[in-house]
Amino acid sequence: MSDPTPLLVARGSMWDQITPRPPRRDLVYGRNLTWTTNSEELEALLADTLIARWRALGVPHSEPDISASAFVVPAGFMQEAPASAATPEPGFTDVVHPHIGYHIVGRSGFGGCAWDRMTAMACISDAADMADMVDHVIQHVWGAAVMLHPPLYGLHAAAVKAPAGGVALFVGDSRVGKSSLASALALAHGHGYLTDDYALLDGRSLHVYGRPWRLELRAGALREFWPDGPPRGRTVGDKSVLDAREHVAVAASGAVDLVFFVQRGARTALTPLSPEATRGHLGEPVSMFRHCPDVTHGYEAAFHALALSARGYTLAVDHDLGIAHAATVVADAIAAGR
Repeated sequence: MSDPTPLLVARGSMWDQITPRPPRRDLVYGRNLTWTTNSEELEALLADTLIARWRALGVPHSEPDISASAFVVPAGFMQEAPASAATPEPGFTDVVHPHIGYHIVGRSGFGGCAWDRMTAMACISDAADMADMVDHVIQHVWGAAVMLHPPLYGLHAAAVKAPAGGVALFVGDSRVGKSSLASALALAHGHGYLTDDYALLDGRSLHVYGRPWRLELRAGALREFWPDGPPRGRTVGDKSVLDAREHVAVAASGAVDLVFFVQRGARTALTPLSPEATRGHLGEPVSMFRHCPDVTHGYEAAFHALALSARGYTLAVDHDLGIAHAATVVADAIAAGR
């Protein structure tokens, strides 16, 4: 969904055409999720992806419950509408409006999370690629079921699980190499792949959970890892998305042993941090819900505990030497227990 045009659903008589299937109840990231669809194909895709993937992660259950719905609707069900003042900078597909709620917008699909933080709704055009749109629905319900309900806190981070069992987190801005480092450690060093760009910290156990079913890599990393030609994937923006399970061993979760704060540098080097500095670098949880500060309630204690229990480092990466070189430096540090 590149260059999306904001859309609003025509909430008129067309809603009378929607006949939901009987609701189901499943666990998603520890939340009781009651969900409905109006399509057998969509329900099967959601069960094979949303439910099967997330149940396998085994996040401990906590309240409150969430309800969600995903409907296939005629393309004419969607009508264009001017962007609101709350529309973020161009290129984003997330729109938050205080009177409407949270929306994923685009010509092939629409999603809205009610402002009560308890429900999620998504509409998919019958002209859209169903499997592709299910990935967008998953991210949307993920937001409603997880981000709005502490003690699960989002981190802009990649993560792997070392052969010895501990998790290494890679925190940093976009384009510094987080996803590529995690992929290289999994592909070449036997680490369990956990997540490429987004991790969830459970404030109760300090375990990290991710999305170990997707590798998301830019062209340069693909060429480095697959010099004879990259495997076929789905293009999202300037990245290719691959099914991680087809290429690497994956992990479900684990306790964090090391936190690497990744940045570009003139040479690849590790610098140890004090717990105080580690806590400062962690900052605040990330959330796609831009106008909901309460989604981070209670994170201070969790982030403080993480900074005390895990060893923190800044990791400068010389991109001229390639990600493979940086991954070897990191793998050696993890193996040495640094």
